[in-house]
Amino acid sequence: MQIQFGEVISQLIIMVIIIMIGYGAKKWRLIGEVGEKDISRLVVNITSPALIISSLSISLDENVSKNIIMIAAITSGILVSSYLISLLILGFKSYEEEEKVIYHFSMVFGNVAFLGFPMCYALFGKEGLLYASVYSAVQDLFFWSLGVQILAKKGEKLNLKNLLNPCMIALVIGIFILIFKIPIPSTIEKALTSIGGATIPLALMLVGSSFFNYKISKGTLKQMIVPSFIKLLLVPLIGGLILLPIPIPELLKYIIIIELSMPCAASSVVLAKNYGRDHVLASTVVMHMTGFSLLTIPIVILIINSLW
Repeated sequence: MQIQFGEVISQLIIMVIIIMIGYGAKKWRLIGEVGEKDISRLVVNITSPALIISSLSISLDENVSKNIIMIAAITSGILVSSYLISLLILGFKSYEEEEKVIYHFSMVFGNVAFLGFPMCYALFGKEGLLYASVYSAVQDLFFWSLGVQILAKKGEKLNLKNLLNPCMIALVIGIFILIFKIPIPSTIEKALTSIGGATIPLALMLVGSSFFNYKISKGTLKQMIVPSFIKLLLVPLIGGLILLPIPIPELLKYIIIIELSMPCAASSVVLAKNYGRDHVLASTVVMHMTGFSLLTIPIVILIINSLW
């Protein structure tokens, strides 16, 4: 199994069009700061959980069960490897402590929901979205543990309540329904599918609207080259080499590679602010990496296809 390169380009073009619509909506004042926050809350708390639960309306066989366990285990190993690789590389760079913290965080945690879900769903359908949701859930566990450890200053404690977010709860409910084969009435399933279908365009338009207030400069572009190269090219390609000899379905391998190729998580800005870190730098990293990723994702897929 190989991803058709043309299909990847096609999906990226669709995503860019929707992102540009979001940019235009912000520029023409169809959406403001308050509207952005409201839509973001809607996506996180309602449409994304509905999308996750509706994606689990597939028949659970032995292979699907094994795949869920395998992708959870491999994702854990990949995230720990990303943490160590980025830490090692940053050790050779003369960044200030504040920069090093933000870059380290951004190299490990990707925007696997807002950008990863649309790509996985478009390329692999409901089953692809199911495995992408498992990847996202595992990343959430590391995000609120290892990620907080990166950003937190000495003496600050981990708040495990953050793990109880709507998407995590939806995944647990969905897997419970899947395992025990609880029938969902067709009317409810259609409603969830319809609501969940709003997630992808809304999430991508939010990405576009966030670009409006951002100004690109040569200085920041140069500053972002190394962290962007590590997160968007080096980490996914190393991940591809690690996955190469592992005897798992290629669907799982591609899901992991696609999620690894995503730019840093947009929520890093909020988390950086909460822990007294440079949230302005975090925002700059998010914007640059998101833009760069539209170019690097096809490159990663092209190289991975040639390796596999």
